[in-house]
Amino acid sequence: MSKELFSNPPACFTTTIAHLCFDDALDRLRELVRMKTSTRIVIVTGPTGAGKTTLRKQFAQELEAIAAQEIESNPEMVAFGSTSVKAPGPTAFSWKDTYIQLLISLQHPFAEHRAMAQGTNSQAPRTTALKTMSPEAAQRSPNDRLFRILQRTITHRQPKALIFDEAHHLLRVASSQTLVNQLEHIKYIADETNTLFVLFGTYELIKLMDLSSALIRRREVVHFSRYVYDAKDPAQSLEPFAKVVAVFAADLDEICSVSLLEEVPYLYQGSVGCIGVLRDWLFRAWCRTKSPGGRKITKSVLEQTILAASDRLELITETLDGEKYFTNRSLCETDYLTRLGFLPADSSSPSDEQHHASSKRKRKPGERNPHHDPVGTKHLDPTARRAA
Repeated sequence: MSKELFSNPPACFTTTIAHLCFDDALDRLRELVRMKTSTRIVIVTGPTGAGKTTLRKQFAQELEAIAAQEIESNPEMVAFGSTSVKAPGPTAFSWKDTYIQLLISLQHPFAEHRAMAQGTNSQAPRTTALKTMSPEAAQRSPNDRLFRILQRTITHRQPKALIFDEAHHLLRVASSQTLVNQLEHIKYIADETNTLFVLFGTYELIKLMDLSSALIRRREVVHFSRYVYDAKDPAQSLEPFAKVVAVFAADLDEICSVSLLEEVPYLYQGSVGCIGVLRDWLFRAWCRTKSPGGRKITKSVLEQTILAASDRLELITETLDGEKYFTNRSLCETDYLTRLGFLPADSSSPSDEQHHASSKRKRKPGERNPHHDPVGTKHLDPTARRAA
């Protein structure tokens, strides 16, 4: 077996494979950027490994394309700001690191970080009216001062959106009141700067979505779901997932002694229906082929590299809880019309009554009552690729 085969990973590990929900989610984000409405916060959520990171990267490219013409006439403008929310360590969560990451991505003139700022977005302004600040001064500055600097920078740079990756780390706080404060702080920045905030994260973000009526009025939810198996129609429900497997099968054919297409149910079981989990699993299997002797991917290799059953159980438990929340959102129409007075009080459906009963217990801020959400049946061709 030639060495060239292993000099670079197969294309399926470095390109984007079209997802059932990808185009719909991207279209919705693109629409929200162009809309001039009260929406200030967009929550993009789904299970881990569903493809949110790929969606975020593609969305960032879309923002650059949308802002390109305006940047030509206003070189001080930046298409977007971004940060990956740092999970708190031994100490409590602090906004300081988030502020500094956003300032760097918005190309605030840090004296020693100019090169880093230029690498964040495609075009870096050569001049700026913003006051230069050293990284040391930023680290020493109190949060309030950094916040004011960030406000001025956002106003000056006029980004189309601010992107928060791993936004579920915002929830790693000590109390439910702190969680409410986190959300209110984001809402305040969004309102003050008239900027769209896009939060990407796992189903943990559900805890943020219904904390207050003020947020509900200002937020939009984009559900990026997995591929869902239906025991009543196994072949039909697995067909979209099988198309994804076909892409991996084509690229791994030379180093596979097992037919991946014949293992679709097994691959689904090992990946919880999430492309990212499947990709990581097959990548681990591919790495085994680099061992001495040129070993191929066999069923035994797949069994050795699959996530442990306890890990998969944790993934599916969290996923089902999130999906149940989204189903509940679609079951409330009758109950809403009843409370509004358009329907008699005895017209609630069984599902409404069940939801009514379960919601009688007063829940603390941040505590949710999950339900289930069916996935759309729109078929996309996963063989169509986009640049990673």
